[in-house]
Formats: sequence, C-alpha cells, structure tokens
Amino acid sequence: GLASQTEVKADRLTRSDLRNPDLVLEKFDKIDTENHALKGANERLKQEKEKLGQENEELGQEKEKLKQENGQLKQEKEELGQEKEKLKQENEKLGQEKEKLGQENGQLKTQTAELEETNKEYGAEKDRLVLENRDLEGKNKDLEDKNKDLEDKNKDLEGGLKVLKGALDKTVSKNIESSDKYKKEIGDLKSVNEGLKDALDKTISKNIESSDRYKKEIGD
Repeated sequence: GLASQTEVKADRLTRSDLRNPDLVLEKFDKIDTENHALKGANERLKQEKEKLGQENEELGQEKEKLKQENGQLKQEKEELGQEKEKLKQENEKLGQEKEKLGQENGQLKTQTAELEETNKEYGAEKDRLVLENRDLEGKNKDLEDKNKDLEDKNKDLEGGLKVLKGALDKTVSKNIESSDKYKKEIGDLKSVNEGLKDALDKTISKNIESSDRYKKEIGD
C-alpha cells in the first residue's frame, strides 16, 4: 500500500528509497519494463537500420543506374546535336539546290517563250513558203506548157529542114544531070541553102537553149 502511494520522482534511488522494498521492486519493474521496451525499440531500430541500409544500397544501385542512363542520355543528346547539325547543313544544301532549280526554271520559261516565238515565226515562214510553192507550181505549169510548145516548134523546124534538104538534094542532082549552064545556079542555090541551113540551125539552137533554160527553171 505504501509503494502504491509513493510517487517516484527520480530514476535514482535514495537511501530512504532502498529501505522500502516495494518501492525498489516497483522501480526495478519499471526499469525492466523500460529496458524491455528499449530492447524492442532497439530491435526495431536495428531492423529499420538494416532496411534503410538495403534501401540505401538499392538507392546507390539506382543512382548508378541513373548515372549510366544519364551518360547514355548525354551521349544521345550529343548524337542528336550532331544529327541536328547534319540536318541543318542538308537543309541549307537543299535550299541552295531549290534556289538553283528556281533559276533554271526561270531560264527554261524564258527559253520556252523564245521557242514559242521562234515557232510562230517558223509557222509564218511555212505559210509563206506554201504560198510561194503554189505560185512556183503555177509558174512551173506555165513553163512546162511553153516547153511543150517549143518542143513542138522544134519538131516542126526539124521537119521543114528535112523537106528543104530533100528538095535541095533533088534540085542539085537534077541540075548536075541537066547541063553545066546550071552550075552557077547550083552555086547560088547552095549559097541560099547554106544560108537557110545556118538560119535553121540558129533557130533550132536557140530553141534548144530556151528549152534547156526552161527545163532548168522547171527543175529548180
């Protein structure tokens, strides 16, 4: 009853406290309880420490893993930077090629316009040549008709020459057989015949030259 009524105000026991067995037992029980509690707490703290050690080790591994991943990301970043620079250079190159193609396209448009203009000129020249060809075909027809007329005239002159030669040969033969008194007349006839023959030859030659000239014009 005394121990329950006595209030323990300090952890240390005084000499007077030691004279009270109940108080001493209560104090030991309290200390034992606290010691048991401390052992449990210490065990829990030990387990918590081990757990924290494992977690710390895991965090260290995670940190190392993150460090490696960070290195990989840094390397990938550098590679992406290099790829970006490469793409930038290619983009600049494509821009230059685009500009060059634009200039070439402008030149092609100019050449196309010039070719269209030239084509129009060729078309007009073709129309003019067609008309000129038609005119030349008409002239060619006229020349062919003239040539045919000249050939007919040439044939007529050749026939007249043959008749004259035949008549002259008969006259000469008859006069030679007749008498010497016709020798003078024969000489005169020969002179006339030669004159006629020269004139006829000149006419035929002129007609042949004219015919050749028309043939050349027809050929042209």
